[in-house]
Amino acid sequence: MDNIYSASALMHADELTLVASGADIHACAAAMQPALSLITKWAAEHSPKINVGKSESALFYISLHTRSEEDMFDLLPGNGNLRIQSRPVRLLDTTVEQLLNFRTHASNAAKQTMLRRYQLKLVAQAGASHHTMRYFSIGYVHSVPLYCGDAIVPCLAPTYLHNMEVRYRDSCKTFFA
Repeated sequence: MDNIYSASALMHADELTLVASGADIHACAAAMQPALSLITKWAAEHSPKINVGKSESALFYISLHTRSEEDMFDLLPGNGNLRIQSRPVRLLDTTVEQLLNFRTHASNAAKQTMLRRYQLKLVAQAGASHHTMRYFSIGYVHSVPLYCGDAIVPCLAPTYLHNMEVRYRDSCKTFFA
C-alpha cells in the first residue's frame, strides 16, 4: 500500500465499504484485496454487532501520508500493523477529537446530526457534476481511544468521488466514479 494516499473502511450494519485514494488507480485497485482481508479478519476476531436497522456504523480511517508523526498510533489487527491518524473530526458545526471519550457529548451531537440530515440529502442531490459530487454517510463512529474507555459518536463521513478512488463493497465489486 505504499502508493496509496489514504484508505478508509466504513462498516455499516452488515455492509462493508472500502475507499482508497492514490496517484494510480491500478495501485488502489491492487491494494483493496489485502485491505479487505485485513479488515475481514479483524471483524471476525472482534465480532462487531450486526445492526439490521442500520442505525449504527463504524468508520476506520487510515492515512499513510501524514504531516506529523505526533498524531499517529499503531493498530495491530491480526499480524498486521496499521498507522492510524488521530485528528479532529467535524461533526456538523461541532469539532471533537477522535481519541478522547465523548460518551457524554454523543447525545447532543446526535440531535444536531439528525436535524441536518435532510439538508445534507438536498446538498448531495443538488445536481453537481460528477467531479465534485460528495457521498454523505451519517452513522456512529466507534473509536477505542488510547486513554480510557471507548466512544460512540455520531459522524458525518463525506467521501469525495473522483477518478482516483476505488470503492469496494462486501460483494468485492469495483466502482469507478
